[in-house]
Amino acid sequence: MLADLSNEIEALVADARKVIVTVGAGKATPRTGVVIGSGEVLTVAMAADVGEKVPVHVGEKELEASVLGFDASSGLALLSAPGVDDAARPAGDLPKVGALTVTVAAPLPGDYEARLSLIRCVGGETRLRGGRRLGSYLQTDSARFRGFNASVVMNHAGEAVGITMPVHRREEAFVMPMAEALRIADELRSGDSVGTGYLGIQTTPVALPTPIEGAERGLLITGVEDESPAKKAGLSIGTFVVMVGDTMTPTVEELYDALVGLHAGQDLEVMTVSSEGEGSVVHVEVVLRS
Repeated sequence: MLADLSNEIEALVADARKVIVTVGAGKATPRTGVVIGSGEVLTVAMAADVGEKVPVHVGEKELEASVLGFDASSGLALLSAPGVDDAARPAGDLPKVGALTVTVAAPLPGDYEARLSLIRCVGGETRLRGGRRLGSYLQTDSARFRGFNASVVMNHAGEAVGITMPVHRREEAFVMPMAEALRIADELRSGDSVGTGYLGIQTTPVALPTPIEGAERGLLITGVEDESPAKKAGLSIGTFVVMVGDTMTPTVEELYDALVGLHAGQDLEVMTVSSEGEGSVVHVEVVLRS
C-alpha cells in the first residue's frame, strides 16, 4: 500500500512540474509561477509594472516574460511568457477537509520541491491584506516555507485546487482556490493593473434622514481630504454615499468591496443623497491606493 501511495505521489509531482515555472532571478527573489494556458503564468509579487520584463525558467531553459497586469489587492501578477506550454487543470470543486494534497514548488531554476499535506480548513469569505475579498479559501497543515509562494496545490486526480499565497497572519499554508485566481487573471488580461481605489473620505454608517427607494442606510461623509479624488469630484461633508459603482454602501465594508479590483483612471460613479433626500451622481477618477 505504501509503495502504491509513493508511486501515485511521484506521478502527481511529475504532472505538476509540467505546469509550474520559476519566476525571477538575480536580485529578485525567485518564486514559483503557475501556467494557466495560452502562454500565461500567474505568480505573486509585492509590486509589478505592466510591460516589465521578467525572466521565467522552464526547467533549465530561460524565457523572457512580460507583466500583463498586477492586482495590488491580492498580490497576483499575470505574465505573458511565450514558449510556455501546457496548463494546470483547475479542480471543479473545492476539496473537503481531510483530503490529501500535494504542493509542488519551483523555488530555483531547475529545482523542484514537494510537500504532502491535508486540507485542514475550507473557509468561506475572507479578505486579503491588500483588500481583495475572496469567496472562499483553503488552508493545509503544512508550515510555510521559502519559495512556496504561488506553488500549485494538486488533488489526487492531478487537478489544481489552488495556489499558495503569502498571508502574514497565518502560520499554516494559505491557499487561494484556483477559481478565485483565474477570476483575477480574467480582470488582469485587459493589460492593466488593478487594485483598491482611494477616494479620500472619512465616513460613518447611519440611517438616512430621508430614505430613498432601495436605500434606508448609507455612509455619512465626515471628512474629505484635500487634493483627494473625492475633493476634486465635488464630494462634501454632510452628504450621504449610498452607492459606489454597482454596489450599495450601507456600511464601510461594502464601500471597501466597491473599491477593490478597479483600474487607475477608471470613471467611478458615486451616488450621494443630501439630508433632504435629493439624489445625485458624482463621477470620480479612480486613483489606486499605494
